[in-house]
Order: sequence, then structure tokens, then C-alpha cells
Amino acid sequence: MHWHLDPRFDWGRRRGEISHRAGAVAIRDEGMALVARCWDAGEAGPDGDGLGARFEVAEGTAPLIVVTAHESQPWLLSDRKSIEDRLEETCEYWQRWVAAGRYEGPWKEAVERSEMCVGIPMFGMIESLNLGTSSGIVLYEVTKQRRDYQSRYRLRDKRGKRAEPLPIPSHLGE
Repeated sequence: MHWHLDPRFDWGRRRGEISHRAGAVAIRDEGMALVARCWDAGEAGPDGDGLGARFEVAEGTAPLIVVTAHESQPWLLSDRKSIEDRLEETCEYWQRWVAAGRYEGPWKEAVERSEMCVGIPMFGMIESLNLGTSSGIVLYEVTKQRRDYQSRYRLRDKRGKRAEPLPIPSHLGE
């Protein structure tokens, strides 16, 4: 198998520099570091223009690749057991969170995924982009625009505007 991490910085204009520290390898650029650590997934190192490794999965192993982002902060490097415990706790949390939801309308799974994006807690600098809220807003706008377009225009094989637009559900209205 092969894994590869090839990030771009400054909106895709720059590649970072590779550095090693405390058993981890990172791609860094102007205070931002994407740190990769892996267990049973090869030896992380330079791979083309990024980081990566090649490996074979041995019977009885469970490869784990962890990438963390650090902005002008020390690298917090946890051991494998701590990471696996946090992943398990996170999965359990989100399963309980989704199970507590009461949405019963169309596209239930898409709504649940969108709710999870909106529910992602953000930590770090005040200026950091809140991915959860941004994702929720984008998904909402895309859904609204798509529905608006579909209500006004016919299907591919029947080009042109509809004589009468389809109704727009109240939860997608203006």
C-alpha cells in the first residue's frame, strides 16, 4: 500500500519544507505544520513533493496514519494507544449525537452528516476558520441553489424553463 500527503500553503502557491522532530515528520510553512505519524504503515518521509510511505499490511496488524495541524504551537505528539482511545471515544460520541437527532425528512443521512459538520468544535486561534459552521452554510446554500435551479429549468432532455416553477419547501425558502 502507499499513502501520500502533498499539501499546498498560501492558497496553493507554495509547497512546504519537510522537517523531522521527535519521531514525527512534517511539512511546514510560515508557522503552520502538518505533522504525520504512522504505525504499521511504513516509515514516513519525503515522497515526491510531499510526505508518504509504502508498506505491506502484515496479518494481525492495524496500520494507523495520523496527521495533525499545528499553527505556531508546539507539536503535541500522543502515543498510539491514546490516539486510538480518542478515536473510539469520538466515534461513540458522534453515534450518540446522531442517534439523538429527530430529523425524519428526505435525505436523512445527508442532513446528519451536515449536522455533524456544523457540530464540530473548533479550538485554537480566534482567527481560525470555523470549519463546522462554514461547511453547514455552504451545504445549505448549495442545496438551496440546486433546488432553485431545478424548480425553474427542465431536465436535460427537455431543455428550457418550466412553464410553472416547482414549489420550494419552506425550509429551503428565502
